[in-house]
Amino acid sequence: MPFAGACIGTAFRNEIAPRGGLLRLREFPLAEIEHFVNPSFKEHPKFYAVKDIELPLLPRERQEMNESPILMTIDDAVQMGIIDNQTLAYFIGRTYIFLQRVGARYVRFRQHRSKEMAHYAKDCWDAELLGAGGWLECVGIADRSCYDLEVHKKHTGVDMTAFELFPNPREEEVLQRKINKMVVGQRFKKDAGMLINFLENVHPSDCCLATEKELQESGISKIEVNGVEYELKREMVEFRMVTKKVSGRQYTPSVIEPSFGIGRILWSTLEQSYYIRTTDEGKEKEKGHPVKGEKRAGFSLPPRIAPYKVMICPLMVKDSIMPHVSRLVQVFAQSGISFRVDDTGVAIGRRYARTDELGVPFCITVDYTTAEDGTITLRERDSC
Repeated sequence: MPFAGACIGTAFRNEIAPRGGLLRLREFPLAEIEHFVNPSFKEHPKFYAVKDIELPLLPRERQEMNESPILMTIDDAVQMGIIDNQTLAYFIGRTYIFLQRVGARYVRFRQHRSKEMAHYAKDCWDAELLGAGGWLECVGIADRSCYDLEVHKKHTGVDMTAFELFPNPREEEVLQRKINKMVVGQRFKKDAGMLINFLENVHPSDCCLATEKELQESGISKIEVNGVEYELKREMVEFRMVTKKVSGRQYTPSVIEPSFGIGRILWSTLEQSYYIRTTDEGKEKEKGHPVKGEKRAGFSLPPRIAPYKVMICPLMVKDSIMPHVSRLVQVFAQSGISFRVDDTGVAIGRRYARTDELGVPFCITVDYTTAEDGTITLRERDSC
């Protein structure tokens, strides 16, 4: 420990009447991380990398008082007990970094209120992105305690524990389980193996002690395994606490689960990246140039997620210009940089506008000076 696994795929939800367009569907792409930790040690070795990040946090207390999010560092939030532990805080910080890198501009982290949080959860936060319909939950980051593995163990009978090795052996009170396998086998026949495994590995310690108390008082105790009731007798089992020198302990790991709604993140990123700007200068419309006051739409997608990184625009399709365009195409293709070539006869201003509509962050104009001195004009979308 810690141990983690990640997956991405299609998830399904039992929606009787789906509403909300593409934001709430019966079938949607979901990415999850299952990070298993020792429940008594939830520090994270890389917490230092995110502890100084400032986040807009909306704790449950501020929600109840109808107050706005508060900006604070992740380290302060953990120290003040707003975020339950370092591992949960680490994934909140990494989620914030990820959302910023893919282009999300308006983000907040809202803590689940007591009434909406699952009964087994230690703490739970939602990363919400602002859209036309208000704040939308896009990522859930939850400390689900030991619940998941305990349920798996209960229904499958498979041991879901991990072993913690102590630096030095120490004396502890441990539960001693004595099972008379011969008597159990004679009494329960084909169910004996399953029942013995349950009593040795699955039956919780407090339940074992309760069973022992019933056996001492009446000589009989009834337990239920996989929906079937079994009657135990005194000669079959014995449970008692003994003091032993131990070098480690078995425990059921807790799980920290960040869950990413890919469709919602993409929708919100596109919505927040969309803009309309009005041109403030230009020539006559019939000459193909933008007119003053004309509205242009575009997507300010970050270069790392833009489908095309570069648009190559030759000013004119002429023999003196096109060889330079071919060399640029070759360089970008060999480098694995996605690009498009717009060699239509439309004025360069119109081509810039079309580039913005596609969310392309950079545009290279090849003109007559390229043929003379090898220089090109580089346009960066968000600074023009």
